[in-house]
Amino acid sequence: MRKLFVVFGSLACSTVAMGQMGRSLDWPSFANDNQRTGWEKLDPRFTKDTVAKDFQFLWKMKPSGGGQHTLMPPVLIGTLIGYRGFKELAFIGDTSGALHVMDSDLNRLYWDKKFDYMADAPKAPTTATCTGGMAPPTLLSIGFRRPGPPRPAAAPVPGAPPPRPTPNLMFGPRAIYVITSDGRLRKVNAADGSDVSAPVAVLPANAKISALNMNDQVIYATTNADCGGAANAVWAVDIGSSDKPTVKSFEAKGGNFSGMGGAVIGNDGTIYAQGGAGDSLLALTARDLQLKGTFQVPGGLKSDVTPVVFAYKNRDVIVTAGKDGRLYIADSATLGGEPLGMSDLVGGSVWGGLTSWAEPDGTRWVLASSWGPVGDAKNGAVVAFKLEEQGGKVMLKKTWTSQDLIKPVPSVTTNGVVFALSSGDASTRMKAVVYALDATTGKELWSSKNQMTAAGNLTGMTIANGRLYVGTVDSTMWVFGVPMEW
Repeated sequence: MRKLFVVFGSLACSTVAMGQMGRSLDWPSFANDNQRTGWEKLDPRFTKDTVAKDFQFLWKMKPSGGGQHTLMPPVLIGTLIGYRGFKELAFIGDTSGALHVMDSDLNRLYWDKKFDYMADAPKAPTTATCTGGMAPPTLLSIGFRRPGPPRPAAAPVPGAPPPRPTPNLMFGPRAIYVITSDGRLRKVNAADGSDVSAPVAVLPANAKISALNMNDQVIYATTNADCGGAANAVWAVDIGSSDKPTVKSFEAKGGNFSGMGGAVIGNDGTIYAQGGAGDSLLALTARDLQLKGTFQVPGGLKSDVTPVVFAYKNRDVIVTAGKDGRLYIADSATLGGEPLGMSDLVGGSVWGGLTSWAEPDGTRWVLASSWGPVGDAKNGAVVAFKLEEQGGKVMLKKTWTSQDLIKPVPSVTTNGVVFALSSGDASTRMKAVVYALDATTGKELWSSKNQMTAAGNLTGMTIANGRLYVGTVDSTMWVFGVPMEW
């Protein structure tokens, strides 16, 4: 009994210590949360002082197997309690259809897995637009569990056995969810890469699938008509409804869904996606994807930008980019009406997605990564806006613009620090550079200078537990951070 007590006591102390050190945070999806903010709210290892003084290159990883494959920004499990002890794991997908899992603390391969295509879904030839592989994965994060609207109760059938209880994904092994290019959903045990359940077809084969988003046991994604003959559509894959997932879709005629983050989930469970006729912002009901409303502006919205959602005065607002070079604020309560507010001109062309964070006093910021001339930045920049009210109207006021960046991807932020990536350009051998900026002033705190040896691969960045992950076009994942204290 005493030994058992000691074991459990040690585990408890270890867990508490890891939590205090900020070593147990997940980054469960592209841009971290359901709202695609790119904001890590809780990590104490990132501060302006520690980044300016201690941030540095930690390690890099290039998967074995040969070939040039685009690496996706990893999803992270901050603490996996497995047979090899406590581990922080980074799950890195690539366009060959493989998942590489790294022990982030030790820079060691934990396991990797190549997904085989099924015979009934032959793989289509890859192109620069249709790269194949799989969608950026997602996981069910303990820290980001948010219930959606209640499920309607089924009418009882006389004489039928009672329905099976809905599985609770909180229990059982931690799992990574992947949709491969054969359109099959794979649920993989995070500890060893084994299949938790048999692969099941949920989407068209060889489609161009966005990063996955997950809430209330439903996985959401978008596809566009560029690849595989798939429709421009939003998809909902309900993995908690029965032994076999049920799939719903909403097909939008017109422009593609091509923003980096795919479907965005509001705090109330509403699904937002940008594209379709008139390049509108669509609001859909959770799970069954019924149209709730649309938002448009003169000249249209940019279908290659994923909107961002955050709470404002007890309801959600959605910020997105118009083709006229401004950001627009849509009110979830009156989605089909006039914009709640707009920004100053961004400059250049906003690309990929937006980032948002809030100061402790509630002051809200929105960051746009823009390509092309932005003021004195001739190639591109991150442009920061502060949400303000003037004369009873809401506006996004341009507050600072970063230094010149080449093809910047959506930034990520934590504890008053913004990480911006100048992706460079492979065609001109311009290499990627990461910058850490003061989130309220844009002042440079740190940069990677000439450490990276190739251009960025335009897939985004991940931050958690004192580390920043960036992929380059030579199939290398670069990791920068605050050195671990022993």
